[in-house]
Order: sequence, then structure tokens, then C-alpha cells
Amino acid sequence: MKILLINPPIYDFAAFNLWARPIALLKVAKIFKDLNIDFSYYDFLDLSKFKNQKGVKLKKNGSYNYPKIPVEKPEIFPKIKRNFYRYGSSKEDFIKFIENKNFDYVIITSIMTYWYLGVKEVIEIVRNIIPDAKIILGGIYVNLCKEHALKTLKPDFLVHSIEDILSIIFSNSPIKPLKYFPLPLELYKENPFAPIYTSFGCPFNCPYCANKFLNPPFFQMDINEVIDEILYYFNLGIKKFAFYDEALLLNKKNHFIPLMKK
Repeated sequence: MKILLINPPIYDFAAFNLWARPIALLKVAKIFKDLNIDFSYYDFLDLSKFKNQKGVKLKKNGSYNYPKIPVEKPEIFPKIKRNFYRYGSSKEDFIKFIENKNFDYVIITSIMTYWYLGVKEVIEIVRNIIPDAKIILGGIYVNLCKEHALKTLKPDFLVHSIEDILSIIFSNSPIKPLKYFPLPLELYKENPFAPIYTSFGCPFNCPYCANKFLNPPFFQMDINEVIDEILYYFNLGIKKFAFYDEALLLNKKNHFIPLMKK
């Protein structure tokens, strides 16, 4: 069984990598690695794929900009007088990566709901070059806009969790709980930063926020586990860390401050 994991390009008016990594996709990669599953990984937003291109600059804090090309603006934005762009590595680079290869499953993640055009691009290329591969689509966009994803992108499977992916690939065979961390950041040739969670979810319930639909009930990790993960990445040569918590400073006297001191 061969599997391909993909983080799509971005279609937007503006985009910049402020310490972004596709966490859920990397969790899946971690599980496959632990299970010795044969998988490949392609991230359109991976710095190593365009580091030397004109206009790409890595900042000292680990953030960087993406290469971009102008594309036609979607009809829904007629009154926005700004150019629209495609960000990330080229279609040609991706095609070269997958041509002459066979995959049983192609797992694609999605992040911002309005970035679905990048997902659409990837699915069209995969359908054309690897027509027999089953496409599994997950991510924030899918969780919030399921009907739109089904109608517009037509994947073989829509998933709402990592467990859904495992049940599809392993034909509903029971999979023992697996520890997701540390993430396999060695999949990236360039690692200017590492994403870190010290907690998950959020205890609040703001009406404008989708957190309650996307994350588990709020809980904070053991400080020692966080330290172990940071040390793992540090030993890979990573010196910058970006905290992804939704409520990083909640209970800070008993959690974040002791973590920082340690």
C-alpha cells in the first residue's frame, strides 16, 4: 500500500508563512511512520521547494514569504480592487513529483475555507495523473463546509478526523491509540521553526469562533511532555518554536510560566 500526503497551494489576495505547518497532516504522517506504512509527502508551502526563487526571503524569526503568480480573481470578489495570486511551489514541480508513481490513497488537507481553490487544483492534477488513486480530503474547510466540498471537489472520501482516515485505509480494523508527537519535521529539508502545542481546545464559546467544532474540550499537556518534544526538535537543529495554543496564557501561573522557566 502506497499513500501520498499533500498540503495544497494557496489562492488568495495575500499570504505569508507566519510559522504555519499542516499539523493534522503531519500527525497522520507520524502514525504512518510508526506503522511502517509506505508514504510520500508533498507540501506546496515547503520553503525548500522555492528557497532560491526571486522574491522569497527567510526572516530571522523563521517566517518567510511564498512565491506567487497572478491568477484570475474569483467572480465573488468583483468589488475588491486587488490582484489575486496563487502561492507556493509550481504545478510543474508537483507533477514531476508524482508522475510515473502509483498511489493507492492520496490524502489532502485543507486549512482556510476560502483556500479551497488550491485543493481543487491538486485534486484535478491527481485525477489526471493517478486516476486509480482514492482521494481522501480532510481539514478545517471540510469540517466547516462539508456540502460545498462534496459538490465542488468531489473527493472519494470526506473525513473529519484522523481516526476516520485510519478506518478507511485499514478497512475499519481497530487501530490502537497512537501518540502523535513529536511530529516528523524531518520530512522538511528546511526547518526554520517548529510548531508547539502546550494545550488543546479553548474553554470559551465565542459565537464567531469555530474552535468548538474543530478541537477537543480544553486540556493542558504535562509540562515535561512539552519539554521532551521541544528537545526532540532542538536535536534536529531547530532553534525557533511557535506556540499554537488557542488559550496559551490560561492558568499561566501553573502552566505556561513554569514551562518557560524549565
